[in-house]
Amino acid sequence: MGGGNLAAAKSVLDALLLEVPNQPDVLQLLGVVHRRAGRTAEAIACFRASLAQMEKQPHVHNNLAGALLAAGDRDLAERHYRRALTLKPGHPDAQYNLALLLTEARPGEAKALLEDVIRATPNNGNAHDALSLVLGKLGDAKGALAAATRASLLSPNSHTAQHNLGQAASAVHDYPAAERAYTAALKLQPGSDASWMGLGNALRAQERNEEAKRAYERAIASNPSNVDAHRLFNELLWQTGETDRYLGSYPTALASRPADRSLRMAYANELMRIRQPAEAIKELSTLAGPLNDDATANNALARAWSMSGDLDRAIGHHRRAVDTAPDDAAFTENFIETLLKAERHAEALGMSDSAHARFPHDQGILAMHTTALQIQGDKRHGRIADFANIAKVFEIEPPRGFEDKEAFNRVLAVELRAMHATKNHPTDQTLRGGTQTFGALFDRESPLIVQLRMQIRDAISRYIAAMPDDPDHPFFSRKSKSFAFSGSWSVCLREGGFHTNHIHPKGWISSAYYVSVPQEAADERNLPGWFKMGETNLQLGRHERIQRLVQPKVGQLVLFPSYFWHGTVPFQSDSERLTVAFDVVPA
Repeated sequence: MGGGNLAAAKSVLDALLLEVPNQPDVLQLLGVVHRRAGRTAEAIACFRASLAQMEKQPHVHNNLAGALLAAGDRDLAERHYRRALTLKPGHPDAQYNLALLLTEARPGEAKALLEDVIRATPNNGNAHDALSLVLGKLGDAKGALAAATRASLLSPNSHTAQHNLGQAASAVHDYPAAERAYTAALKLQPGSDASWMGLGNALRAQERNEEAKRAYERAIASNPSNVDAHRLFNELLWQTGETDRYLGSYPTALASRPADRSLRMAYANELMRIRQPAEAIKELSTLAGPLNDDATANNALARAWSMSGDLDRAIGHHRRAVDTAPDDAAFTENFIETLLKAERHAEALGMSDSAHARFPHDQGILAMHTTALQIQGDKRHGRIADFANIAKVFEIEPPRGFEDKEAFNRVLAVELRAMHATKNHPTDQTLRGGTQTFGALFDRESPLIVQLRMQIRDAISRYIAAMPDDPDHPFFSRKSKSFAFSGSWSVCLREGGFHTNHIHPKGWISSAYYVSVPQEAADERNLPGWFKMGETNLQLGRHERIQRLVQPKVGQLVLFPSYFWHGTVPFQSDSERLTVAFDVVPA
């Protein structure tokens, strides 16, 4: 119904209301006209007026809920969807719409609703499409793919169905299938930046980096404000050695949209990744609008000033960020970091005490807290940062069919090297002088990777089983027989390579498994390539000290709390240091 038809329909309905004031059907239809014309407030008023005359109208409750949702009132929308279902159990539109509303917060309930819709209308492509998203949320990747495949067959001309099939195929690491689905989606909607990004990811996962760059570029051309597309594109430029083009997409896009705060903020953060705080400050200083109540902008400025060495100015911005957004743990962590750099140690400990109580499992907060405890000589440090005893080293036995661990890791090394398809380290990671694999390593179905994963899972189970039952300890209190990998990857360090000191913010247990190590790692005097724990990346001078060193050996696995500071000693030989790493969380 076009604009002219909507206007004509409204005229007819207005005339009818003059003849029969408060007629519920006319009010409902007028609400539909307002809704289609984008006049949400007027639509809500009409639907409510209709219900005031006749409350038991399930279709009007459904329409009112949709208008309320468009207006941002999710709670009231849910109430009216449920009222529609009370009045008419099995109402397919209300069930479907309520499921969409609940997908993020209550995916289990959304799944049940969508399954009811599909039982009633088996060829409902939209319901199968929505079910694929819900199953993905619930971790059923294979079920999500089956539902998405069904949706794409029922709705072959739906861009959304083809795009979601691409997502579902990517989730099970069938990247050729994902590529086909995204390509089909783009034939239907060539300007979809999300589909171009998905295609780029599918191509990159197949190590077709040049094609992936072109896909990311198309995503940016379709939507120059898409910060994720800029990030993916520029990260791939960096890792493939095209440093002359690196970050160039940001100023190009900003030239035509200088008031785009999110894009400018993203550009500033990328500049900080490559240690250019002065340039980041310049970008942030041109942000449109007031900064005082913008916690994100103040946090970014604080980090930039801290990086540039003006700690007093940084503290002022940190304070504004934390005051404005007290529930953001990352802003608080950044503030504590700057306080430690400024040698305001007592203040840092006070803030980390409070933050640890509020965010007990936040690994960044814990890292800052242990550092503040150490500097202040607080006896609690030895309990939560016992590097000598909490971190453990395991010998990983070779899988069946391999003579010894050296034989297994020689074959594994060949497979891992083929996955290292870039030239430079990721800008958002800690390795220097090496490369990192793309995507979740342990999700690959390669027989060697599967065998390694099984052996490592056994070591993790033994590590967890040996933990004491201590509900007051930030690490041991999360003890759980069930666990999941929250990330997994391989790193290949070459001559001069090393890991800067860091922690793992998304883990509980972190790791290092040694596949290949340089011969010089046998040097127990200079410790080249050795794993170190305890030293931070904050450059705290006399307060920095290594708490433990581990010599890397093929077939060994080191497990430790994700909040433990750790890094590696650089090495200079021509040989590689090839590792597998992962993070584990309780499940």
